[in-house]
Amino acid sequence: MIAEANCPARFWLGPELIVAFKDPQHVEKILASSKFSHKHDIYEFLKCFLGEGLITSSGPKYKPHKKVIQPIFNLNFSKDCVPVFEKHIKTCVEHLDACVGSDHFNIGHFIHSCTADIIGEILFGYSFKAQQKQSTDYMTAFVDIYKVAFERLVKPWLHPDWTFGISSSGKRHKQICDLSLELMRKVMDELKKRKNILLCKSSSDDSFPTPVIDKVARIWEDNSELFDSHDLWFHMITLYMASQDTIALIVSATCLCLGMYPDYQERVVQEIDNVFGNCRAVAVEDIGKLAYLDMCVKDVFRLFPIAPYILRKTVADQQIDKLVLPKGCGIIIPIYNVHKDPRYWTNPEDFHPDHFLPEVEERRPSCTYIPFSAGPRGCIGKIFANVSVKVMLVHLLRQFEIEAAGKMPDVRCTMDISVRALRGYNVKIRRRVAK
Repeated sequence: MIAEANCPARFWLGPELIVAFKDPQHVEKILASSKFSHKHDIYEFLKCFLGEGLITSSGPKYKPHKKVIQPIFNLNFSKDCVPVFEKHIKTCVEHLDACVGSDHFNIGHFIHSCTADIIGEILFGYSFKAQQKQSTDYMTAFVDIYKVAFERLVKPWLHPDWTFGISSSGKRHKQICDLSLELMRKVMDELKKRKNILLCKSSSDDSFPTPVIDKVARIWEDNSELFDSHDLWFHMITLYMASQDTIALIVSATCLCLGMYPDYQERVVQEIDNVFGNCRAVAVEDIGKLAYLDMCVKDVFRLFPIAPYILRKTVADQQIDKLVLPKGCGIIIPIYNVHKDPRYWTNPEDFHPDHFLPEVEERRPSCTYIPFSAGPRGCIGKIFANVSVKVMLVHLLRQFEIEAAGKMPDVRCTMDISVRALRGYNVKIRRRVAK
């Protein structure tokens, strides 16, 4: 955790200089400039899982790869995915029905399995059937990627390959890589089958969206000099890890927060009823009308940032205001601290949707809230994540009243690659009665 002293603050990790920035003006200059877009060497520990994907890459591949992949994730793509959301959320609701009236349980387990099925189908065209307790090896491996990578990151003695290789984390790392290759073969086989089916049909089945891997594979075939099959797979794993974990975490955390603050929950439900009524299907066009739900989700993103820190590295001497950063200097932006800076947040430790009232947002500097980063390395899945989270929450809140003990300051959080509730997302649910 970065100390609350005035930034910029410098410290040393062995022989390496690190400078931390949390002032919004400095943060904006860093994120907006391509001069500070080079990822820190620490991301090398993720490359064994994610390769030269959009999260880890800083070399010549990054810009051209992002340029061809980013257009896929537009608003129309999110709109086309709604039938997939609804199919799997229906199953999630059926499983949650068994918990109605029971004691507190971790709703995060149900949400995690549901989002795994959703994202697996949307990205890979592959059915994990996680909600039917299948593909458990893959599901566990995806969770353990964060644990293994973070453990290696914070334990310097695991940085050398030889010490990491003989450690328990190193052995788990090898198991995860083997499972990833096994999944790659299955997904690529399914891709070939879909291509063969399409060749035999005059038109494709438009009832569900074309999986993202099919679209990226066509780009690969048309631009074989741009990236190879390994790049294709690493991009897909990166997209899966970034989207599935983000959506599951934020939906689970929002359920927890609304359960702890029933007045906010009732305002959200009233808004949902006003927009959709009791039975009308969820339309992406109407998601923008859910202003209060949007405020609640934004404050959850503030409290549970997907990446608590951004780490960059200078590749030449650079200047920020009067401060000169030498070549090779590490730069850290502590998003977790930026999102709780009392200079800009009325109730920094609490769940407080009014932080995002329009008139309050206008008074706040732009880079006081950066859940999806910003600038050249901003997240390409921002629209998709926002739509996914809200569609899931609309369905869940239509069906269930959620109750949780305590208030947000009582929730202890832990960090790996993301910020999570240490003891899970424990709630009680009741069937919602239409008023």
